[in-house]
Amino acid sequence: MVRTHGSEVTSLERNEVEILAFEDRDAPREAFLGAQEVVDADAAVGRIAAESLAAYPPGIPNVLPGELLTEETLDYMRTAIEHGGSLRGASDRELRTVRVVAQRS
Repeated sequence: MVRTHGSEVTSLERNEVEILAFEDRDAPREAFLGAQEVVDADAAVGRIAAESLAAYPPGIPNVLPGELLTEETLDYMRTAIEHGGSLRGASDRELRTVRVVAQRS
């Protein structure tokens, strides 16, 4: 991959770029419409999201229903809120709690 910076051209090696990929665990429809529970945001790490979460700005979803919630993603959204941003799509716009897929017994 080649990236330009003004008149300078640099090459990016794959190992220089950290790639964050989401993990899709449940179908979005199942997660959004199925059995859910509300948990403390800290307890949501490692659980499956049942709602979409989008830090604004920019407002692009960081998590969609059916995706695994990670500590990094929740920290990113907390930081956005702390710096005056907002959280779109969340049932708790302050990210104290998160709707997740109910644990299956």
